[in-house]
Amino acid sequence: ELRQRLIRIFLSILAVFLCLFYFANDIYDFVSRPLQALLPANSTMIATEVASPF
Repeated sequence: ELRQRLIRIFLSILAVFLCLFYFANDIYDFVSRPLQALLPANSTMIATEVASPF
């Protein structure tokens, strides 16, 4: 029973990851839009670490 649950959990996490991976750029744009709105004109946002923009 534990093995079945672990397999289901793993497959569920994998399915969610694959779905979200397809929309990764859209999700990033949605999350970073407030920061980009506050940037000065003609500037860009760069990330030097994984969580540095947030």
